[in-house]
Amino acid sequence: MAIKLTVNDLLAAKAAIARMVGLKMPGRAGYWLARLDAKLTPEWRVVEEKRMELVQKHGETDDKGTTKVPPEKLKDFIAEYNVIGGESIEVDLQPIWLSVLADCEIPVGDMMAIEMFIKEDPPNV
Repeated sequence: MAIKLTVNDLLAAKAAIARMVGLKMPGRAGYWLARLDAKLTPEWRVVEEKRMELVQKHGETDDKGTTKVPPEKLKDFIAEYNVIGGESIEVDLQPIWLSVLADCEIPVGDMMAIEMFIKEDPPNV
């Protein structure tokens, strides 16, 4: 199933999944979250590559080889990065049934970040 989302949604979901790794949860829930992460990671890598290109474009490299965007160039960096964040993408994945996460103590904010990948269980027939 193709799920449409923005790059900002992708980044929020990846961050939420990273926080969930430390939570106690049943194996089935961990499995499905790992599958979700595996499907999102290729898109995330593309975004991270573009972010690093912007850091190189707007940044300055110090004597140690570390490149940082200085405060006076941050506005331009953020403006360009925000354009990327608003882009729509599609990820092909199988949604997670809500019941899979029922016994997990996932913070509300993290649940909101992954809600587009969760479906209510079908009614029992």
